[in-house]
Amino acid sequence: MQAIEIKVYDIFRTKIGEKEAEIVMEYFETKAESKINDFIKENELAKKQLASKDDIRSLEIKLEQSKTDILRQMYITNLLQLLAIIGSVVAIVKYMR
Repeated sequence: MQAIEIKVYDIFRTKIGEKEAEIVMEYFETKAESKINDFIKENELAKKQLASKDDIRSLEIKLEQSKTDILRQMYITNLLQLLAIIGSVVAIVKYMR
C-alpha cells in the first residue's frame, strides 16, 4: 500500500472497523483496476481504428481504379448512343427516299 492508501485505510478502520475497512479498500482497488483496464482497452481500440499510411494509399489506389472504370463505361455508353443516333438518322433518310 502507498502512504495515502494507508491513511485512508486508517480513517475507515477507526470509523467502521477493520474488516469493513478492508472490504472498502478492496472495493476501491478493484474499481480502480477496472477503470484502468477499461481505459487501456479503449486506447487500444482507438489505435486500431486509426488508418495507417498504407491503408490510405490502398484506398487511393482503389479510388483511382474506380474512377478509371467509370470513365471507361461513360466512353462506351456515349459511343453506343452516338452509333444509335447515326443508325436512326440513316434509317430515317432511307425511309424518306
